[in-house]
Amino acid sequence: MSLNENTQILFPYDAPPAPGTILEMAPGIFWVRLPLPVALDHVNVWVLDDGDGWTIVDCGLENEESMAVWGALTSGPLSGKRVRRLVATHSHPDHIGAARRLVQDFDIPLAATQIEWTNAVARHAEIANGVTPAQARFFTDHGYPAERAAQRTSFGKIMIPLMPNPPPLDQTIVDGTTIRFGQRNWRVIVAGGHAEAHASFYCEDDHILIAGDQILPRITPFVGVEYRDPDSDPLKTYLDSLALFSGLAEDALVLPGHGLPFRGLPQRLDQLHHHHDVRLTRVIDGLDQPRHAFDVAAQLFPKAVGTGHERMALAESIAHLHYLMYHGRVARSRDRSGVLLFERG
Repeated sequence: MSLNENTQILFPYDAPPAPGTILEMAPGIFWVRLPLPVALDHVNVWVLDDGDGWTIVDCGLENEESMAVWGALTSGPLSGKRVRRLVATHSHPDHIGAARRLVQDFDIPLAATQIEWTNAVARHAEIANGVTPAQARFFTDHGYPAERAAQRTSFGKIMIPLMPNPPPLDQTIVDGTTIRFGQRNWRVIVAGGHAEAHASFYCEDDHILIAGDQILPRITPFVGVEYRDPDSDPLKTYLDSLALFSGLAEDALVLPGHGLPFRGLPQRLDQLHHHHDVRLTRVIDGLDQPRHAFDVAAQLFPKAVGTGHERMALAESIAHLHYLMYHGRVARSRDRSGVLLFERG
């Protein structure tokens, strides 16, 4: 077990399971690591022993690499029992992309929140249809170069074939209810900010939290404003959501969607608040003159801008600007060309 001395966060394992293998994190709960073809090169999924079969929580992408891992698992450590259910924490492709294939191959039901399943359907349609005029206007409204606004980024091109239409929703997950899988009862915690209705699962008896992407150990979850809700305040939603986890057991084992499982949930919640406080201060400091959101993104995320992830950087920057705007610390207007400008309030 490794210890991060600065934060008192404990990591029970220093490395993930090798591809095609599983690692038992608690009795009947197994860790699987799947590859991703982007900078964040992996996603964690969890396989739980139901006694007479397996429940899978999240499933990775529907690509050759991920499906090869699933093939190795079901012919190896998971053989002897059939997969009985797939549970999705949220609608992002790395968590639900392979759902259609697994549901078809194993003839199993899919459980998710209604909103996230609907968002997965919408995301598939958006990817299939390409960048719409409304999307392009959203980008140019925030200073994104007009000649690139209607083009796919390298990230978008990678994701096009990896987000098929999701299968039908068989079980709707509802906040505050109890769902049983892996021979345990799990309280459903639905929270926003990273996704609109992200579901995490907490086992009170054993102090285990399947956190998905809502709480990650070393990186912060993506929180961004998207074109479908251009005036939203997802950062407030995300920061407010952390209170939902503050009352859980201090020694809870947290199973995240990326990175290593850990203990030290209260410390990590404090870190997440501090991280965004620091970033909000950087945004304010950078507004020494009125700026477009794309210029703010270049200050906050210089490596991401221009490398295929600039739209995610822009979405996160707008989220921080909106948070400050709705708290009266930043004002928004338009310049002579109609592009949105942000300045200190």
